[in-house]
Amino acid sequence: MGSGELDFEQRVRLALEELLPAMTADGGGADLVSCTDGIVSLRLTGSCVFCPSQAMSIEALRRGLKSKVPDTADVLAFGDDRLPTVPIRADLRSL
Repeated sequence: MGSGELDFEQRVRLALEELLPAMTADGGGADLVSCTDGIVSLRLTGSCVFCPSQAMSIEALRRGLKSKVPDTADVLAFGDDRLPTVPIRADLRSL
């Protein structure tokens, strides 16, 4: 990978920055847990944890991520606060 190319996790972070505002507008959200071997794991937050439309929101994230980051194999979402997370906002100024 050249110095100007973004790795999988960086591309996922940028895509999530574009996709998540729709969820946060309704009081929900998701935190990035991990990006490994094409699998993106998210922890649902706020109203998304108990929302009756949770499955539709997760599917929208899955479709959006696969569209923006084609090498995304799957998106897993959890509502468990015990999972460690890292901030989604990507600081790519150093690239």
